[in-house]
Formats: sequence, C-alpha cells, structure tokens
Amino acid sequence: TRQADMVAESRSRDSLTGLRNKRDVLNQAQKWLTTDDKQPLWIAHMSLDEFTHVNLSVGHSRGDDAVSSAANVLRKFIPEDALLTRLAGVEFFAALPSRNRDEAIAVMAQMRRRVSAVRMGNEPIQLRVGMVEVAKHPTTELPSLLALTRFAAEPSGENCIRLVD
Repeated sequence: TRQADMVAESRSRDSLTGLRNKRDVLNQAQKWLTTDDKQPLWIAHMSLDEFTHVNLSVGHSRGDDAVSSAANVLRKFIPEDALLTRLAGVEFFAALPSRNRDEAIAVMAQMRRRVSAVRMGNEPIQLRVGMVEVAKHPTTELPSLLALTRFAAEPSGENCIRLVD
C-alpha cells in the first residue's frame, strides 16, 4: 500500500520541480473557468527569461538546478489558494483566484523579485510574466487564455509583467 501511495504521489508531481502535475492543475483551472462563481480569476504564464545563457554558462544539469530553484521560490510565494505548475522546460502556469488587478500584479511582482535573487554562476534568473483576467475575455477555454498569456510574456530580455487587455 505504501509503495502504491509513493507511485501515485510521484505521478502527481513534476519530476524536476516537485510542483503539482501539469494535467491535474490545468484540469482544476479549467473547472474554475467554467463555474458560475463571480470571483475574479487571473491566469498567468511565467517563463525564465534568456535561459539559454544560463545553460551555456553553467551547463544543462546546473540549468536544471536553476529551474528547480526558481520553482521552489514560486512555490514558496504563490498564495495557498492559487494553482501552480511547470508547463514544460522553463515555462510555468499559475491561476490566481479571488484577487483584484492590483493584488494579482503584486503577487506576480513579488514572485519576479524573489526569482531574480536566484543566480547560477554569474547569471541572474529573470522571470517574464503574461497575465489575463478571465472576466475581461469572452473565452473560458484554458488553451486560448494560455496562448494569450504566453504571447504577452514572449518578448525576450524584458524582466517584466505584461497584462493582456
């Protein structure tokens, strides 16, 4: 029984970061999108910026350590009622319920500041963020909202938060 529990736990976590499984988190976020709850909900796409420089300067295994370290920071500063997972590579997803615009931006700004304190070699780790308030968009389909936030976070070399209006 204990071994089965350990296997189930390992499947429910990302192997590199220990964050919750992407499929489970995205399914939960989609449920939040389709409820009639009138609470504000923010969807965020986060990406470690200019990460090729880190991999080139310290190597890929140390780069994995940097991704893991950044994930630990995100986990520590994400609110308890929020969702967080690694999408792939150096990309992360968060869903922030029950936050107004200023509160959602403040959460992401704090996470950006904390991640920027992580360094690998001489390279700082920077976090780009794209965010959308679900109520401001006609779609409740998570893939469409993620595409919007990914596009907003795309400009490389800009350690910033971009909102999709």
